[in-house]
Amino acid sequence: MTGLYPFTAQTDKIDADVEARQFPLRAGFPEDAATGIAAAALGGYLARYDLDLAPGRHHFRVAQGYAMGAPSSIHVIVENRNGAIARTAIQGSAQLISEEHVVI
Repeated sequence: MTGLYPFTAQTDKIDADVEARQFPLRAGFPEDAATGIAAAALGGYLARYDLDLAPGRHHFRVAQGYAMGAPSSIHVIVENRNGAIARTAIQGSAQLISEEHVVI
């Protein structure tokens, strides 16, 4: 196990289908504000269990990072074909909030 990604469909975030939090293990920080790989997997879960693998392209919005003061909105795309998930992808944008230089 690499971490915990709890989610809920009970969200008050505008334009969000679900709200999630990422607690990575061994990453050196307690929580992640935006986790693309986990959001893509969550989209696959939603397409499978909420949409029963309905064919076509489906879009989900995942709100993440609000509890830590670094809100993000991850747009997840899931394509279902022939009764299976054929592809997942994510989209989003980022804003630079700080910069750090490291000398090695």
